[in-house]
Amino acid sequence: MIYLQGQSPGENPKEVIITLVCQKGILEAEALALMASIKCYVSGNFRVVIVFPDNVEVRPNKLVLDYLQTLGAEVHEITNDESNYYMNKALAIKCVGNLENTENSRVLFLDSDRIFLDNCCVDAFLGSPEIIDTLKIGRPGELALKGRYRDLFSVADVKIPSKRYETIQFFNSSLISIDKRYAVDFVDLWVEIFRRLNSNNFLDLWEGFVEQTAFSLSVHKFGLEPSYEVSRTINVHPCLHYTALHKRHNESPVLGGFGSVIESHPFIKRILRSRPEFSFLFE
Repeated sequence: MIYLQGQSPGENPKEVIITLVCQKGILEAEALALMASIKCYVSGNFRVVIVFPDNVEVRPNKLVLDYLQTLGAEVHEITNDESNYYMNKALAIKCVGNLENTENSRVLFLDSDRIFLDNCCVDAFLGSPEIIDTLKIGRPGELALKGRYRDLFSVADVKIPSKRYETIQFFNSSLISIDKRYAVDFVDLWVEIFRRLNSNNFLDLWEGFVEQTAFSLSVHKFGLEPSYEVSRTINVHPCLHYTALHKRHNESPVLGGFGSVIESHPFIKRILRSRPEFSFLFE
C-alpha cells in the first residue's frame, strides 16, 4: 500500500476515484467481489471507475460489465499496446488521469484481488501522506532480479539511492494512491521504464513482477519518498490472491462478514462459485 505525495502545488483533492481492472477470467469474479465490498463498506466523496482491455480475447463478459454498472461503477475501455496485461493497472491510472472534470481528485488504484472487509471512509486518502505496505507479495520476483541490481538502475536511467539495498527497494503496486494532477506523467514514466526492462530481457527472468520492478524504479526516479507506516484504519485485504493464502485467511476471522455481502448478490455468488479458486468461500 503506497501513498504518493503530489509534486506540484495546488488545492487539496476533494474526491477519490477508485479504479480497478476487469478482464475475462478470474478478474471478472474478483472485480465483482471488490465492487460488492465497495458498495457495502466504503463511504466518503468517491466514485468508481473500472477499466477493461479492448482486446477481444480478454474482454470481460457484457453481463459482468452491466452488473458492475448497476452497482454504481463507470466502465471505460483501454488499449494496452504493451502486450502485457500486468501493465493494465498503469493504464487504468492513466485512463482516470485523462478523464475530464476530475482535476481536483485523487486516484486510488486497487488490485482486483483486494476486498474491503469493514467500513472505510476513503476521504482519508485526501489528507496527509499515509502508508506503504509491501505485503511480501511479489517478493520472489524481486529476489529473482537480485543479481542484476545495478543493471536495473542503469537500464532505467535511474540513480541508485544513497541508501544501499541488497535488492531494489521494492514497492508493491497492489494499492496506489496518487494525485490526479500528475498521474499521467507518473504512468508515462512507469511505462517507459517497463519498456526499457522488456527490451533488455528482464521480462524473461520473471514476467509477473517486472511491472512491479518498473513501478519501484519509477518511484525512485520521480523523487517520491513514501512512508512505511501501515494504516490500521483501512481494512482492504488481498483475500482473493493465491489459493494457499485464501485458505489461511478463511481459517481466521479476517474475512469477517464478507459471506453476507456475497449472499446479497446472487449474480456475484454464481460467478464466484464457478471459479474453483474461490471454493474456499463456500466451504
